[in-house]
Amino acid sequence: MVIFVEQLIPELGLEDLAKATGAAHASAWQKAKFIGKYYPETHLLTFYITLGAFWTLVCAKYVPLKISPNSRLLKNYSQAKYKKNWISLIPDILAVVAFSARTTVSDES
Repeated sequence: MVIFVEQLIPELGLEDLAKATGAAHASAWQKAKFIGKYYPETHLLTFYITLGAFWTLVCAKYVPLKISPNSRLLKNYSQAKYKKNWISLIPDILAVVAFSARTTVSDES
């Protein structure tokens, strides 16, 4: 629970506010109270990207188990019956980083 509270401040985009109010170096209980108080000031883009990344990583662990009948790692990928399971070969962390980078890049040049 302590790690969850510790990570929730950056995930909600409240880091700058936490540093300004001194909550960045407070106890987990004080950080939980800080989150409750300043939750309406959450940076929504940061929150949605974090939520999407979390669910992508969670789902990436279960999708290969559902689509691959024998192996999550697709050891026999050269066989024709496994060619349809190419999605299992995409690294989940790479997909999250690419999606996060694309959604946060400004289209203005």
